[in-house]
Amino acid sequence: MGEEIFDEMYEYTVKHELYKEVLALCRYNEQHQKEILRLYSRYLESKANYKEAALGKLASLEVEFKSDGRLLSIRISWFF
Repeated sequence: MGEEIFDEMYEYTVKHELYKEVLALCRYNEQHQKEILRLYSRYLESKANYKEAALGKLASLEVEFKSDGRLLSIRISWFF
């Protein structure tokens, strides 16, 4: 998807609150998906949905286990 088309889709998403639908459309473009996720997170915050909004700021979650199944590490990164 070209940047011009994404810009139009971005504006349309805000106008019509189509965040979930557009996230699905952007599933193969990580950068676009992150931008829509940030936008959706801000929208949720404005509606006082703080728990869901916080999840929208989660960029990645990596969990590693030892060979015996015990937890080894958890890495969380956030974007704002």
